[in-house]
Amino acid sequence: MDGSNWNTKVLWKMRSEIEYQWDLIEEATENLFAELERAVSEHLKKLEEYIQNVQASPDHALLVDLVKYNHDMLQYALAQEFRRTRTELRIIHLKSCKATRFSYIVDEMTSAYREASCQYGAGKHDRQVAIIQNHLKTGDVFLNLGNRLSKDAHQAVENVCTSLERLVEDMFGKVERGF
Repeated sequence: MDGSNWNTKVLWKMRSEIEYQWDLIEEATENLFAELERAVSEHLKKLEEYIQNVQASPDHALLVDLVKYNHDMLQYALAQEFRRTRTELRIIHLKSCKATRFSYIVDEMTSAYREASCQYGAGKHDRQVAIIQNHLKTGDVFLNLGNRLSKDAHQAVENVCTSLERLVEDMFGKVERGF
């Protein structure tokens, strides 16, 4: 070959097209978690106020403490979930824009590299270059990269939604059982 890192060339093009979108995704993720935490906190505070305003009972202070405890636990769990989600999205981002053995481009190009490496004899270099260029020119490379990136990002969103749903249901279930 001519010493070019084909992965890097392809990734430069891809990176230049998606870098801004990744910044938006990270910002939106942070905003969504902050909004979720604010909304749940608001409901728990209203519940605390309601409990404090109802007729005093022996369990009154215990219920208020239960709500406060669950509120604190939820804030901690949301912070943990945010860090996990941010890490998962950053891994997807790295897979899409860095030329490492774990990247999407290396997976996509491996078959072409293997085919090119099997070339021998006179004209080997030209055939190798042609194999790699043909693989890139078919148009499937960017489509496949985009599909993998999209699939992994959707899976990450699905995972976080399921996890958050479980987290909130569990927390409200504990408060509900306290009544």
